[in-house]
Amino acid sequence: MPQPLSRIRPNAQFTLTAEALVGRPDLADLVTQIITLYAAIEQDLQTLFFRLVDPDEAVASAMYSMLTSASLQKQALNGVAKSKFGNDSEQFEVFAAVLDVVERTSQIRHRLAHWRWGISPDAPDALLLADSKDTKSVRISHTHMRTMEPLDGENRPQRSEKILKHISFDTSKILVYRITEIVSRHVV
Repeated sequence: MPQPLSRIRPNAQFTLTAEALVGRPDLADLVTQIITLYAAIEQDLQTLFFRLVDPDEAVASAMYSMLTSASLQKQALNGVAKSKFGNDSEQFEVFAAVLDVVERTSQIRHRLAHWRWGISPDAPDALLLADSKDTKSVRISHTHMRTMEPLDGENRPQRSEKILKHISFDTSKILVYRITEIVSRHVV
């Protein structure tokens, strides 16, 4: 289970960077597998929805595509399964158990896809994940932002890293993922 950075080392140094996986091929491979596998799971859920709703995939596809979030899609799939199998049937229990595993698996994928990545010399073999909603404070004024305009030859990631230096993250909310924690906890 991932640990908060503050528990590993209370005053840990860390850097949030899009280059967190550079030089870490094992972690990069695992992250790629998780994101790719979850894309296949989403496709399988869509196919299951199609088969439960209507043998004519065009009708089911039109309905499913109107559901714009994964949460709505899972709610719709759950509702269709309840109506097809019945709440108390063994088939629905199996379906619900599978959907529960999918939901737990989606948590790591969501973090990998949407949270900030980071590294720390205090956890050199790990990937740090920080939710931008967990910032302690943002100390960037509009005036300061103008002084941080990209310099000649400076690209957007370099500018983003300058800005991140002025954002304080709560290290009790930054999660430390090592390969063993990812593999033992999630389907890969």
